Amino acid sequence: MAGGGIGQKWAAVLLIVALWGTCSAQTCDEGDLKVLQTFRDTFEDPGGVFSTWNGTDCCTGWEGVECASSGRVVSLEVQAPHPRYGPNPTPKPGFTGIAAASLTDLTALQTLRVVAVFFNSPLPDTFGNLAKLETLEFGLNNLTGTIPASIGEAKNLKSLTINVNMPFPEQDFTGGPIPESFCDLTKLEIVALAAVRFTGKIPSCICRWRQATSIDMAVNSLVSEIPNCIGYTLDKLTYLGLDYNNFTGPVPAMLGRLKSLEELKLNNNQFSGKIPASLGSLEVLRSLSLSENSLFGPIPASFGKLQALVFLDLANNYLTSIPKELGLLGNLTYVNLQNNKLLGALPEEIGNAGINSQEGLQLDISNNILSGRLPFTLGLLGSFIASNNYFHGAFPLSLAGVPYVELNNNFLSSYGDSGPAPAEFVIRVLELQNNRFAGHIPAWLTTLLAESRLITEVDISQNKFSGDVGALLLNLPELRLLNASHNLFHSKLPATTFNTSDSYTLDLSHNDICGSIPLTFFPSLASSQYIDMSYNNLTGPLPDNVGQLDNISYLDLSHNMLSGKVPQSIDQLRDTLQFLDLSHNDFVGDVPEIQNDNTVTFK
Repeated sequence: MAGGGIGQKWAAVLLIVALWGTCSAQTCDEGDLKVLQTFRDTFEDPGGVFSTWNGTDCCTGWEGVECASSGRVVSLEVQAPHPRYGPNPTPKPGFTGIAAASLTDLTALQTLRVVAVFFNSPLPDTFGNLAKLETLEFGLNNLTGTIPASIGEAKNLKSLTINVNMPFPEQDFTGGPIPESFCDLTKLEIVALAAVRFTGKIPSCICRWRQATSIDMAVNSLVSEIPNCIGYTLDKLTYLGLDYNNFTGPVPAMLGRLKSLEELKLNNNQFSGKIPASLGSLEVLRSLSLSENSLFGPIPASFGKLQALVFLDLANNYLTSIPKELGLLGNLTYVNLQNNKLLGALPEEIGNAGINSQEGLQLDISNNILSGRLPFTLGLLGSFIASNNYFHGAFPLSLAGVPYVELNNNFLSSYGDSGPAPAEFVIRVLELQNNRFAGHIPAWLTTLLAESRLITEVDISQNKFSGDVGALLLNLPELRLLNASHNLFHSKLPATTFNTSDSYTLDLSHNDICGSIPLTFFPSLASSQYIDMSYNNLTGPLPDNVGQLDNISYLDLSHNMLSGKVPQSIDQLRDTLQFLDLSHNDFVGDVPEIQNDNTVTFK
């Protein structure tokens, strides 16, 4: 009897455990199931985004659906391919409703993300149903209408993302003004409302978003001034992106109070006035973009306190001077100051900027009014772009330690001290077009070419170099472009061989190169794609080994004094040749017919 009692007790326990297990298993809430089925059945789905939404238990195996133990859907994340790759779910033919309307009936939702599912309709105005919602994201949905104000009723939202409606410009989507109801979302931490065609002002009540760490409202049509209160109340911000709008007025000095700010993007607006010195107080700022505005005056010396700064873009403004304090910023990797009104000399301290960067500072100061001599302190830069200024004096040889150097359209000359050579010649690209260089190839350029085994491009065109052009035709195995056109070189071509890289471009046009073409010349250029020797004084026959240019697409030998017959071997170029000009020479006899499928211009 006692044993039977124990057995009955164990049986009862096992039954209770079994029943508990059955009751605790997730089973999809019937109402939520119908909502999901309605949403799924709204779309044609050639890509199979909803292919796992089968059966009656949405809590098991339905991709993107998560349930609580009660069976209520608490998370819905539907991610279709980017429209560029598609295909994407699209409402079925004849559907005229609001494609996303059913989603706001999932009243237990905490997370709702729907990306690249085409709605072709507005968002519903019933987001007040989602009292528990913390994360909301819509993107690439082909929306129409405006952003519903009812989103502001989802008071528990911590992350709000609606963006990138731009692939669908044909739709009737206006965005409209930022609903003031959004200001009631006081728990927001992430706000991403880029490219939703917002218009009007930013309501000052957004300063109630005291928990916000990131605000992105780029690529809209927002106007007027930025509310000053942002600098007083949003002290947790690490990212503020208001670029590509139509903001006017000054950059608010109060932004300098955002001590947690790491990235500030105000570029491509209509801001005017001076850059506030208070921005120099942003001690953890890593990236600052103020380009494409109407800012004027000096760059603040206080920027020298931005020790964390890595990226600085102030291009396309009316700024007038570069402070030497920028040289204190050892972590800089990119500074763009092009297209301003910068005056005076380039501070030699700028060469110390970016010294902690492994790749060196990429510095662009082109299209300004800078003058004076270039300092010898620039050898640690990663690139130096300073074209279209008024720099004069010698080329600093220290720049041979910089991989990319562009100094076109200045007043540099062959005279003066070039300073010390770098410890290592790492220059790859050297552009010195249209300066005041004259006379024979200077010692600094000879040294640079002899030591720079990595150099790929040299452009010294539109100067007044003279003397022996052979000093340029060296064994530089990486060189892909040599442009010495529009100079005064007066010499014969070298009879020695030299090595060139594949796809080589050689332009020696518009000089005074004379004598015959040596038999070694074309074999040395066998891999070249582009050769222009026009407007010189070359004489004698065209060598038969011109046919060895088996990679050539452009060959111009016009306006010389070449004579004799055009060699039959030129037909060997038919597979690659696109342009051939032998006009204005003294050739005699018939011109060989070049037969190919390309368009050959023969003059």
